[in-house]
Amino acid sequence: MQFILNTSVTDVTFTDDQFTVSLSNNQKLTADLVIGAYGKRANLDRQLQRSFFQKRSPYLAVKYHIRTDFPRNLIALHNFNDGYAGLSAIENGKYCFCYLTTRSNLKKHGTIAQMEKAVLQQNPFLKRVFHESDFLYEQPEVINEISFAPKSCLENHILMCGDAAGLITPLCGNGMAMAIHGAKIISEQVTHYLQGRYSRLQLEQAYSHHWQKQFTTRLQVGRFIQGLFGRPLLSEATVALLRPLPQAVQFLMKNTHGKAFN
Repeated sequence: MQFILNTSVTDVTFTDDQFTVSLSNNQKLTADLVIGAYGKRANLDRQLQRSFFQKRSPYLAVKYHIRTDFPRNLIALHNFNDGYAGLSAIENGKYCFCYLTTRSNLKKHGTIAQMEKAVLQQNPFLKRVFHESDFLYEQPEVINEISFAPKSCLENHILMCGDAAGLITPLCGNGMAMAIHGAKIISEQVTHYLQGRYSRLQLEQAYSHHWQKQFTTRLQVGRFIQGLFGRPLLSEATVALLRPLPQAVQFLMKNTHGKAFN
């Protein structure tokens, strides 16, 4: 096994049943199989002319690590205009505080700090987080162009996995579990191919079938639920409606989190 570090893939072509992988160091590799597990968005998506990459996404995400006074067994989700924020415990007594909002929200207020003061801190809980926490980053991590649009788990014979195949909305969580489950599915199907039990066509059809069966509905429900948040009146009405209906909440959870697997 060989790892090539500090190098990115600039192009992948498929000819005569074989891949040619071009790297940023001008090296070219040949391969029988290529798996794309490079995350939410990359220049390779442009090279492959993937449909989601052609449209600009309105979303951006901001993440901090903080120390604060908050229960470690609780995950908080709080709404604000054009977005929502989450707070959860991580390692070493720290917390991850992150939020999703729109580029238009940032453009309206000029800077991240000004937007946080003018918009997020209108929520009393979020205001306390900003004023009573120890922020461990000098600057937040900011990710632009986060797209929740449908993707394909198969592009030009490349098997896509993890966020490269489909990104669930942060409101639903469970992205890491999806990535692990996707890796299990792809490893099982690739094993059949390498052992000669599948042709390439059978591999691609089997992987697409299993991936879509496991994740398509979850991603669709996630996009629907996210549409209910970021608009205070609509989201508050939704929460008020669901509060006395625990079975409806369980149904939504079931349809965004899937089943346990080994």
